[in-house]
Amino acid sequence: MPKVKRESESESEDITVFSNKTVDASKIPPKPANLGQKKYQQSKGFDFRLTFTNGVLLQKFLEPAAHAVQKMRFVICQPENASDFQGFKIECVDQAFTLADRGIFECDVEGPKADGITFCVAADAFMEALVSSTLRETDLSITRYTEDRVTFESTNNDNDVRTVYTCNLIDSTSIDSLDGISIELGFHVNVHMHTLKELSLNAKRCGASTLHFDLFQANDTYDKNIIHSKMRIGFTGTNTSGSHDFFISTRKETTKDSVKWIPLTTSSGFDDSLKMEKKCSNEYDNNKLRLFLNHMDCQYVLVHLCTDNTIQPLVLEFTIGGARTKHTVIVAPKETGASL
Repeated sequence: MPKVKRESESESEDITVFSNKTVDASKIPPKPANLGQKKYQQSKGFDFRLTFTNGVLLQKFLEPAAHAVQKMRFVICQPENASDFQGFKIECVDQAFTLADRGIFECDVEGPKADGITFCVAADAFMEALVSSTLRETDLSITRYTEDRVTFESTNNDNDVRTVYTCNLIDSTSIDSLDGISIELGFHVNVHMHTLKELSLNAKRCGASTLHFDLFQANDTYDKNIIHSKMRIGFTGTNTSGSHDFFISTRKETTKDSVKWIPLTTSSGFDDSLKMEKKCSNEYDNNKLRLFLNHMDCQYVLVHLCTDNTIQPLVLEFTIGGARTKHTVIVAPKETGASL
């Protein structure tokens, strides 16, 4: 046994410190066989069941929306064609209707007639149940057994720990639908997520309440099928103002069925003498942008801007886990009374 000496006592006055007792392994009962094998409440009927291979990934997907809005609407997608998108769609707006999010998440869906079922939840309550029920690297299910709540269930890989939590549903009429929103935007470019986050953070540090997005374009001097574009993102702070300029050149390629703009590998056509026309100039509330940017976990963001120099919303597309798991965020332009 280890011994500790008191400094004030003589060498002969030692104190013995006893370690924790060990338990004879033969006296510990073995794990019950197949405990937790019934992962779900099999005897109950259900309207739908969503199954996720990893609840942590679902948390990461929903966190940006949950921090930005109070309520979320889910729409179940269970197509007849197995190759079509299967999972759920999410749509939510803030109270002022100046910030909206439409997202899709691919997952397994079960149910007798689950396709098109809609349910609405308070964002904070749903995330509380999701976080509480999630076991890492373990399947998670969300099931509606009754009309007034959804049940979160997960069983670990050893089948000896099972979680069951519930979240109450709210009235679906309390969330405005986004089905009527249609925005025509003609310019699209990928920007590093880290760069956009830094721009937003710098604006906050410098006391700027908005980020401005400007777009300038011009035809190439020698090839009319090439368009040169300059996107400018910047801010006007209390003492510091400035912007980042992003350059891209694209070539128009016309086929029998479509017209495509293919990005060129170099921007050699840019020079100071090129006269560019302003195609877009709008400002957006930086605080609203940060609600999503701070919690979004992806490498790139696809920025969509108008090309007719009108006042239009900003549309940002975040691909989280492939084309079938992504967010589309819409931010109203910064002006008095502006909404989506």
